[in-house]
Amino acid sequence: MTEIAIVTDSTANLPPEVAKEHDIHVLPLKIIWQGEVLRD
Repeated sequence: MTEIAIVTDSTANLPPEVAKEHDIHVLPLKIIWQGEVLRD
């Protein structure tokens, strides 16, 4: 059986309690700017 996960990035501004309640995985957005990695 295939498992399905709901995933979003941190720019969705999803409240942590909502993510936990619905088992949503929130990944931090990373931006590479002039060789520097910036994490949300």
